[in-house]
Amino acid sequence: MISLLYSTWIESFQFFISPDSRLYPLLALNTILRTIKTLFLYFFWLIPLALYSYVHLRQDLLDLSPTSHSFSFASFSGHLVEILLFFAIILSTRTSLEPKCFSYFMYFSPRIVAFSLLWTLPYILWVAPNMLILPFICIISFFFFDSSFSIKSFAISCINGIKMILLFFPLFFITTGASLGFIYIIKLPYILLNSYLPNLPISPLIMDFTFTLMSNIVLTATLSILYITLKHRHYKLFFAE
Repeated sequence: MISLLYSTWIESFQFFISPDSRLYPLLALNTILRTIKTLFLYFFWLIPLALYSYVHLRQDLLDLSPTSHSFSFASFSGHLVEILLFFAIILSTRTSLEPKCFSYFMYFSPRIVAFSLLWTLPYILWVAPNMLILPFICIISFFFFDSSFSIKSFAISCINGIKMILLFFPLFFITTGASLGFIYIIKLPYILLNSYLPNLPISPLIMDFTFTLMSNIVLTATLSILYITLKHRHYKLFFAE
């Protein structure tokens, strides 16, 4: 196990100096653009709903008492929309032989039950999904969507997802940091402009939602490329009979 971990960590660092790594940014950019196109084509109704949930429900949660029924409803509604949006991002980003069409999304729609459990588990553990948790959710989801729809497959996907990230932790750590850094560079002009012009007509919550959405898309797109690359390079490591 130690020797395997050592070899995979060495491979993680060598990934960034290999000739194939030069294509990685272009593949990531292409995946991001395709994801955005698919999202706005099939989930144009979900993005305004998620924006409303992010802006108005967050404000409601600040105004309401944590013990009230209205607070529970607002919290549940926001959580549900959050699950739907990230589920749509995962499906739109996922590399597949099937064309991204209505039948594709309908075929995978029953898996939202397992995905909801995967997304909710960090809340149960008192840790809201963040940029440290999202890679695990993404990779486990990719494994699950590439397997049969069963409880056993979901359990195996969880094991494989955790195994992949731990074995190639430096690669995932650097990639996640680079993805977030890319978003921060894009966000930096807005931060500087807002510091000098605090009375901008754009709501800060709307801008926060936009950058959060872009962060999720960029991170999921880059992770999908890592997943498909490592899956094919080390197929027997994750699918040994």
